[in-house]
Amino acid sequence: MTLSPVFRSEAAIEVLRSEGVWNRLQAASAAQRAAVRRVRADLPHVLDGRFLRETPEVSAGGTDAVPLEFVQEFFFLIFFRSVLESIGVGRSALDLYAELNFCIKGTITAADNLFDDQQKTLLPLAAGAGPRFASILQLLTFQRLMQRVFDRGMRAGLVSEDQAERIQRELLSRMATIGALEGSEEDGVEDILAVDEMVERVHRVRGGALFELGFVAPGILEASAFHGVMGRVEKAISRLGTAFQIVDDLTDVEFDVGHGRQNLLV
Repeated sequence: MTLSPVFRSEAAIEVLRSEGVWNRLQAASAAQRAAVRRVRADLPHVLDGRFLRETPEVSAGGTDAVPLEFVQEFFFLIFFRSVLESIGVGRSALDLYAELNFCIKGTITAADNLFDDQQKTLLPLAAGAGPRFASILQLLTFQRLMQRVFDRGMRAGLVSEDQAERIQRELLSRMATIGALEGSEEDGVEDILAVDEMVERVHRVRGGALFELGFVAPGILEASAFHGVMGRVEKAISRLGTAFQIVDDLTDVEFDVGHGRQNLLV
């Protein structure tokens, strides 16, 4: 989810454009953008206006042209939605998952900020000059926004209260697994793992398990309808996330070496 900057490369964008990928993902892109707007529209309900830079933009249809910058930032969420749609998940459920995945991405981004001393934000927050506080506020805000997404889903009959609790518990447990790996590298690592071991213990968690977060809710809510398909989809997505984490190592080698983190290129 946070590996989207891979697509900042102009060469990569041109390949995707020439192969028709952007066009095929146009509907999913517009739907994901509308989901992001719906979640952001909830901001005044969860946070005082003093801490918002602007009034969130609201769009019901999401059919207007989607900027390339949005597709780059949210490429994987768009792709996840497209995958779920391709196996037959209904529109209302797709919208629910798109909103949840935005909240998951925002939570992970805020946590990454704290681990990596970054200041990336996905919400129009006015948190002052302190980058750590801004990240903490973003993390807390996304948790409240996620609850509102579940509340909407329960009112629409898409998810029960028990299912919502189960999904949130599973998400937090998996995030904790990823966080434990990140935490183990906070002070740098003493030993560089062998390639196969690093892929299994680091990349499968940092990339594969990260991508799996986007399929936790569908895996719980759609399991009976798709008879094992969701499990196979999640496994494939996990492998894709692992692969992109390896690519991420190539682009972040200087950062990883400087912070004493595991990196496959090293």
